[in-house]
Amino acid sequence: MEIASILSITEYAAQKMIALGCDLRWRLPRVAAAFACGDIDLAKAMALSEALANVSEHALDDIERLLVDGACRVTGNKLKARARGLIARHDPDGVRARRVRAEADRDVRTCASHDGMSTLDGMLPAVGAQTLATRLRAMSMQVCGSDPRTFGQRRADALIALAEGKTSLDCQCDGDCTRRDDTKTSALPIATILVGVNASTLLGFDDLPGYLQGYGHIDADHARAIAADATWQRVLTLAPSEVQHCSTAGAVGPVLGVGRSMRSPEILPAAARDNRSRRNSGSRRGESTYQPSAALVTIVRTRDGTCRFPNCVVRSDSPWP
Repeated sequence: MEIASILSITEYAAQKMIALGCDLRWRLPRVAAAFACGDIDLAKAMALSEALANVSEHALDDIERLLVDGACRVTGNKLKARARGLIARHDPDGVRARRVRAEADRDVRTCASHDGMSTLDGMLPAVGAQTLATRLRAMSMQVCGSDPRTFGQRRADALIALAEGKTSLDCQCDGDCTRRDDTKTSALPIATILVGVNASTLLGFDDLPGYLQGYGHIDADHARAIAADATWQRVLTLAPSEVQHCSTAGAVGPVLGVGRSMRSPEILPAAARDNRSRRNSGSRRGESTYQPSAALVTIVRTRDGTCRFPNCVVRSDSPWP
């Protein structure tokens, strides 16, 4: 309050300045050095301070080093997205704990503004926010080309229409709109959320971060929870570059092919975590042992004739010892 009064700024602005000063002096020596020599400006220093505010101490040094390296060549928004990716990769346990705490603080508020308007502010889970944004965009595209509103105006009107229980956005064109009658009976547009995640992560063999389109990197448990009842589609890629060297946070290796869509095998996050725990504890036999069906056994033994181990001539129909 004293600093805010002296500088004639708000208490919130003063609090941010004090927090940045403490971080630069006590927690983030590399950011402080880059800021002092002019490699990064005040906006990037604040962005790095906010991004690294709750990172676990054991992972802070590595993440700070990777972020500061090349920070001068990217924008503030890309720096934040890059920070989310690095934190999700190097501090997965911390990301999970912080996400659970943050979700408990979700809220939406309205505040009276000027000229008969109000502001809408809130904090939503990333998936819910992307669902809302996708649905508003779909509703905004339901009107004809003669609608006089801008896209932003239509999006705002679509949110009000949703709150009123409507499934479509009324067109405001002056003429005979061909879409006006169609949209009255149309169903609420389906919002599609795209999440990229390694198959090994879905199965619980590792905890590599996933990538939520429109948001950025999310922790492995979050990605598995979304995938539990989702539609899956296999995307075959070459190995991606290390996250810290990617120019965009969601970059992956070259896509070699895309498979057909299929229903989720319903691998629940808890099961994947149990799988991960068993691997870490050394109990590997149950995970590495696969029991084929009788039909598959017959096919393979008939096809091969002998054991597949190099130079082994044991008959394939010999009983398993």
